[in-house]
Amino acid sequence: MSEPTVVLMVREDGRPGALSLVGELDMVEVPHLRARLAEFDGDVEIDCSGVSFIDSCGLQLFVDVHRACEARGGKLSIVAPSPCVTRIFEMTRLDELFRIRRNGSAE
Repeated sequence: MSEPTVVLMVREDGRPGALSLVGELDMVEVPHLRARLAEFDGDVEIDCSGVSFIDSCGLQLFVDVHRACEARGGKLSIVAPSPCVTRIFEMTRLDELFRIRRNGSAE
């Protein structure tokens, strides 16, 4: 019997440019999320509290979204990153690039 696949769930957060992610952000899910994020204009806010895994494709997506936001005068905010997201951001030093909000405050 094969194990069930964990897919990324993307939920609108009720505000323009705001999403919540739940599950694994990997090379399979990145194209779908990239297409959804391409529809946004201005600031983008991504709640990562429910992300259980992120691979290099997911990291590259965040870098690309950060650059796209800056190019149009907006900002990318990562909200409430889960422990695995926090760890990979710290290991790659992306925590120094991204605007990260924990407990409602920006770092």
